Amino acid sequence: ETKLQEMAELDRLRSLSRPGLSMVFVDLKESLNSKALPQEWDLLRRKVDDVKLQLPSSAQISVVQDEFSEVYGMLFSIHSTDAAPEELRRYAEELQRQIKAVDGIKKIELHGIQPRVVHIDMPDERLAQYGLSIAQVWNQLSTQNSTFEAGKFDAGTERIRIAQTSEFQSLEDIRNLIINGG
Repeated sequence: ETKLQEMAELDRLRSLSRPGLSMVFVDLKESLNSKALPQEWDLLRRKVDDVKLQLPSSAQISVVQDEFSEVYGMLFSIHSTDAAPEELRRYAEELQRQIKAVDGIKKIELHGIQPRVVHIDMPDERLAQYGLSIAQVWNQLSTQNSTFEAGKFDAGTERIRIAQTSEFQSLEDIRNLIINGG
């Protein structure tokens, strides 16, 4: 917010913070010429980019929403003291599907969703038994869980890139991964 207050055309700043989410709303001066508006939004984007390195590493990418037809009309918060993050994610996605079905709703975005996390315990004795290091296991997991270019298809003047994904779809995929020893 401090960086944004440097903007000469700033009229008002409002912020909303919740666990896992922080939003800053920027109002520019009404006297601002509409032709200068794109430059002000560009300045705002640059200022937001300048402070990204100061944010926690777990912070998601900042978004500057300047398309007024897509600006939020409502903001909902889903919170539970006893539900798991995955359960809250499923509930939010279901709620998103239901609200999107309402006539006139153009866009719904989910923010602050906890990323899916899988914890893998690797006892040193077990790794030694198989002649593996933690680095080998990590490399194999990282390599297996990626998207890469698999080729291209030329159709006249058009070129279509083909991407191959090997991302894990379930815990079972991770359990069935064969780790090659050194």
